Amino acid sequence: MKKDSLAIAANKWYTVDQAATLFGVRAATIRDWLKDGYLEGSKRTYGYGRRERWMISGKEIARLLREHRQS
Repeated sequence: MKKDSLAIAANKWYTVDQAATLFGVRAATIRDWLKDGYLEGSKRTYGYGRRERWMISGKEIARLLREHRQS
């Protein structure tokens, strides 16, 4: 894990690519975590194309970072 949870904005939503950068993993890993329930996210309308994409809340990212720091 690369970032400290203090740098994560709890009220912001992060794309799969942004979350992958924060965790230092590939985007496919984040999608696997979403599919397996390891990370919670939701499909939200995002960007100019107004397509639905997986989005992860800053609160959820901070939770997972805290869990990893404790283990």
